[in-house]
Amino acid sequence: MENATQNKITEYVKEAERQIKAGKGENILPTTTQLRKIFAHINKIQNKAEFVFRNTEGEGLPTEIANELQYLKIQAVYQMARDRDRDRDQKVKKFFEKIGLTDRIDNIKTKTEFHEFCKYMEAIIAYQRYYGKK
Repeated sequence: MENATQNKITEYVKEAERQIKAGKGENILPTTTQLRKIFAHINKIQNKAEFVFRNTEGEGLPTEIANELQYLKIQAVYQMARDRDRDRDQKVKKFFEKIGLTDRIDNIKTKTEFHEFCKYMEAIIAYQRYYGKK
């Protein structure tokens, strides 16, 4: 099981790099600051999840963390709407749609999927910083 998870994370990292390169080519990359706002929320959820996961059994995602993820989705939608109001090109919205951010959040049902999502988003941030705007 551990090997399967590692392989999946490796695929997510490769996918993140592809998405950033494609986003740069399409000129839809958000700034590092815009992505970091979302990633800051993910980090808060990760910190909470560490405690909650230690105190719950089974692989299913605890309701408390599922609720936090829905709040993250709200924050992402807010960032997309805010960008729409300020930027006619709607880069944040287009990029979040390209990476399927809200769908990814909705599809997290297990602790493993949560960890994979966090690794994917960490890779998105890293590659955006490497290939994208400052």
